[in-house]
Amino acid sequence: MKKIKTGLFFIIIISMLFIIYQNHEYFFAKNSLIIDLRIDSLQWVIPEFMNIGYFGISFCLGFLIAGYMGISSKLKSRKVVKKLTHDIDSYHEQVISLKTELDKFHNDPYIKDNKDDDKDLPVEQTQTT
Repeated sequence: MKKIKTGLFFIIIISMLFIIYQNHEYFFAKNSLIIDLRIDSLQWVIPEFMNIGYFGISFCLGFLIAGYMGISSKLKSRKVVKKLTHDIDSYHEQVISLKTELDKFHNDPYIKDNKDDDKDLPVEQTQTT
């Protein structure tokens, strides 16, 4: 599986380089961006920069945002797993304590005698209407 991922990664990189090579004039042309908020004092001009730089910056920002989202969701799921594990452990301890209490009643000879007496009593039948 690792070889397939590596091969796919190289195919994507080679195709991106091929596209950039074919569109060399566009990607290496210099353009400047202007931010105009219709107020004279709030007009900002970004110095001339190659288009490939804008694509690279956008790609890096998207990669960072996706990484942040992935890490935050992983941390949230890890927190949920820890909570659920703690709940399972507490339920397991509760089951063990209830089993020990039940064993006390099973081993009590006085309760066993009462159970034997209850077996001799007739069972009442209920009427269904």
